[in-house]
Amino acid sequence: MTLRLPVAFLALLAASGASALTETRSTVLGPGTVRGAFLSRGTSPRAGGMGEAFAAVADDVSAVGWNPAGLGQLESFGAVASWDGAGQGLGLSHLAVAAPVGPGTLGASLTAMTYGSFTSYNDLGDRLGSEGFMDLGVTAAWGMSVGRLMGHPAWGGVSAEFVRDAAGGTMAGFGAGALLPLGPIFRVGASVQHLGTTSGGFSLPGRARVGLAAKLGNGLFAGVEGAYGFQDKLGTMALGLEWLPVRLLAVRAGYRQPFRTQRLEGLTGLTAGVGVKWRSLGVDYAFQPYGDLAVSHRVGLTWTAPAAVPVQSTPDAGKEPAVATEPAPAAAPATPR
Repeated sequence: MTLRLPVAFLALLAASGASALTETRSTVLGPGTVRGAFLSRGTSPRAGGMGEAFAAVADDVSAVGWNPAGLGQLESFGAVASWDGAGQGLGLSHLAVAAPVGPGTLGASLTAMTYGSFTSYNDLGDRLGSEGFMDLGVTAAWGMSVGRLMGHPAWGGVSAEFVRDAAGGTMAGFGAGALLPLGPIFRVGASVQHLGTTSGGFSLPGRARVGLAAKLGNGLFAGVEGAYGFQDKLGTMALGLEWLPVRLLAVRAGYRQPFRTQRLEGLTGLTAGVGVKWRSLGVDYAFQPYGDLAVSHRVGLTWTAPAAVPVQSTPDAGKEPAVATEPAPAAAPATPR
């Protein structure tokens, strides 16, 4: 059985490999060495609105896919579901959960990349029908406090993943990350992701991220990040801002610039987003254009359980209250002024 694909469109996708949205399976596009390229595409609408400058922020459930060290900051169960669509049948769906367990926080995620449907034919040229492709990735991550630096907590984390490529390949990988404070305002975040052995000439899209985040006051947060792909040899610089004018609303903006010409016409690099939160429920949206190739719309739904209030024990806990042997003296009447 053979497949006839929209070659022109897929060629454009391959040409813009710096954007992980536009990275698809090399087995479909032609010669290549990467499986599960969709993993290098961030899944969080919040991070997407900030230009993906998120390695040093990573303070919610999406840390599973950005920097596992960030999970150590979470104090209660949380979940996030997101969808990223760019037209032409391309879609990236993501589900992640995290919960405190023992001295740290355990997280897990499921990511699925769909490539639309294509018409299939047999060797005689007879039309057989439509078929679809989907890649899957499953990740488990752990983050915890690793002590204090400059009087502030620091975190570390690790992750493991299993990837199944629709072309028939399966691979396993791992990652690690750290969040280190630089005083009360700044902190550094670093992570390495999608590392693993080569199988059949293919490998996962390994990537390193190093970022700096700042809490500037008045609800304003800023981040800057540099990233490098080990397989595509491509570096990217990102800047991001998040502003909370009121407690329920977040406005985001960012810019991503790869250190290689992408040959795309139109608006690229700029990102924007917005988030609304009511009690435990939040909704986020991010807009990211890729010139004349595609426009990404990320939508996410988050839920965070209220943090448990610790119960403080006292030396007399569990004992019966003492009974006074003499009545307490009556209070003197207040003197009117």
